Amino acid sequence: MKWNIQAMMDAQSECEVIPRDFLCCKLCEEEYKTPKYLVCFHSFCQTCLQGYLNEHGNGDSFWCPICGTETNIEELRVKNLPDNILAQRLGSPSMNSQEKDKICTFCKNGGNFLDAKSHCINCEDFLCRECTDIHMTQADTTEHHLETMEEYSMRLEYEESAKSGHVVPRCCSNYDPLDISALFCVDCDIAVCGDCHLGYHEDHRCAEMVAVAANFQTKIKQPLDELQNDATQLQEAMIELQKAEMKTVEQQKDLHKKVKTRSKYLYDFISQYESVLLEEIDRRHTQNLDDIHERRKELQMHLAAIDGISDFTEKLMTYGSCEEKVLMRKKVGKRVRELCEEPLLTDSMNPPSLNLTEPNVAIQAVCNMFGELKDPDQQVHVVTDQVNVDSGHENSDTESSRNLENNYLQRTNTVESDISDVLGSTQESDAKMLTLSNNSDNLRNVTFNDEVEETAYEAQNVFNLENPIREIILPQTIQKECIKGVGINKYGDIIVGAAASSYQMVYLLEKRGIIRGQIPVQTGWNIHTVASDGKVALIVARGDNRYKVKVMKNDGSGKFLCSMQIENLGINFVTADNLGNLIVASNRYPHTTTSGKMTSKAGGNVSIYDQQGLLKRRITNEDYQVLGMYVFEKPHCIAVDKVGNFYIADPGNHNVTGFDNTGELLFEYGNSDHEDEIYDGPDLVCTDGKGHVIVADKRMGKIDILTTKGELRKTLVTEDIIKYIAVSTDKQLMYATADGSIKFHEYLNL
Repeated sequence: MKWNIQAMMDAQSECEVIPRDFLCCKLCEEEYKTPKYLVCFHSFCQTCLQGYLNEHGNGDSFWCPICGTETNIEELRVKNLPDNILAQRLGSPSMNSQEKDKICTFCKNGGNFLDAKSHCINCEDFLCRECTDIHMTQADTTEHHLETMEEYSMRLEYEESAKSGHVVPRCCSNYDPLDISALFCVDCDIAVCGDCHLGYHEDHRCAEMVAVAANFQTKIKQPLDELQNDATQLQEAMIELQKAEMKTVEQQKDLHKKVKTRSKYLYDFISQYESVLLEEIDRRHTQNLDDIHERRKELQMHLAAIDGISDFTEKLMTYGSCEEKVLMRKKVGKRVRELCEEPLLTDSMNPPSLNLTEPNVAIQAVCNMFGELKDPDQQVHVVTDQVNVDSGHENSDTESSRNLENNYLQRTNTVESDISDVLGSTQESDAKMLTLSNNSDNLRNVTFNDEVEETAYEAQNVFNLENPIREIILPQTIQKECIKGVGINKYGDIIVGAAASSYQMVYLLEKRGIIRGQIPVQTGWNIHTVASDGKVALIVARGDNRYKVKVMKNDGSGKFLCSMQIENLGINFVTADNLGNLIVASNRYPHTTTSGKMTSKAGGNVSIYDQQGLLKRRITNEDYQVLGMYVFEKPHCIAVDKVGNFYIADPGNHNVTGFDNTGELLFEYGNSDHEDEIYDGPDLVCTDGKGHVIVADKRMGKIDILTTKGELRKTLVTEDIIKYIAVSTDKQLMYATADGSIKFHEYLNL
């Protein structure tokens, strides 16, 4: 039997490493189990597709979950869809028990382990170079067929592929895909052996399978390039849409600011008028009160005079002698006559009363104060026959809005007269005015009550990070290595952990990106994580979920903050606080069953170890079952502030959580069942020492600034691919990008 080895090698040389997402179902995100493809060539597991079809199927068709292409299903049976044989084969590599160790068979039996250089097809033995020469010179093996090890590997792979199932129809059971006479009939679309080719397909267009495949590959290239051009145009359109979205958000934010500014101006004006009215009320009523107080004083004095003469006369009549009575008779009589002749001032006082008229403010007047929401390209129609407007005002709402400040400055001295300009409108006319002056259906349904309820307004503080304050590029020495993390210490040094094939190194960069120091990592230890504050965690796995862990200080000295051995079911992220307590995030944790047996339980958790490696506390979702909270799924990144509080970004549960230094929950912020999606991640978290928690979502390209109570202050968006974040000593937000640059932005005073 002859083999078309060169054709097989040419085909194999074009193969590349298969991306994992090509072998994973987009519904369950796991490797395919019986992959089926739709008319759009998107593939899914048969069971996943059946579940999706049961939920979203419409009669005898449904739409692709990814691109929305309609697929017809006969009697809604997924198993009738074609199998994705390519994904099935690539997901099951041909390396099996038939592939030997590739050690020379004869030398191995003699105790020597030499690599084989050839393989005998007849006796199935592997041969080194010396044994190959002997094998070809012996009389009984001279006629054996030998192949190189590369040829053997290619043949083995093709044999395994043939055994996995027929990809294309075959003429008969004698067809052997490895026979040089085996061909493919293009006219009949079938693979044919040499006999069938001569007997039935001699006049047809037949060629080797490899040649047909190569012809297909050549011809399909041009339409694929055209599709790629279409994809490029679509991507450009997506970018334009993103720009339009950002422009819309900016316009929304700008209009919010304008409305709030205008509201503040109107509020200030109303406050000024309120002060004018209150001062006038006080002035007028103070005068009335002064008159009343004066009248009261006069009456009190008259009463006191009457009481004085009456008391004296009574005592004189009772206790006085005749001579005393005769002596005082004229004086007493004169005083009594004076008091009797003095007016009593008993007439009633009616001070002038003041009334504040009840305003019935027309809705158009309120709308004119704020202005309209109009499309600049929209034709403005001014209706004058349905609205009674005072002749002193313009009919155009735009003109009224433009002259708003001037009108109000002129009204300052004549407030009461201006109030009368907007009185007398009924609710029916108000509704008409509102309809004419605004196009929004929501505004048309507004009802004005006697008491205006104040509504809270939450501004959407979204800012674009476009022009960095400064930007540095990591040295080529570091970019060539695998970067494990980037942080900034309290001295402003940028700390980078990197790993090469033969060594691992911690670099210290000054603010301009120049390497000012490097700390080699001891052989056998691996850089696991670099926290945002520059602490580098080193790990050695000891087996049985045991790890040796060291956390390097971030001062550039190379000394360790803590060193211990712990038992933990996996490690996602590890760092330490300033006291040397270790904080570890993982996806599993030990669990004791009701029978007392220790098992492993799936679920995100955070463990806190003291400096001796003893477990102080493990925080799991079980701690918050009573509150109905699900805190962890896959905790990924940890940031510790200067007081020992720590904050965790969990892309599995799409939230960020904060804990105090004892492990008590401070807040939880992120996605929920009742609100819009906030995060696809988040992936990164850091603190700035000013009471802020900075959270980054790589996929969404945004950075949220939260308080230590979990309250959102502002959101920063960027088109860069964020890899790591930190805050510099001069309070600038730093993030490292995928292209090796590090950018610094102002974020507090935006």
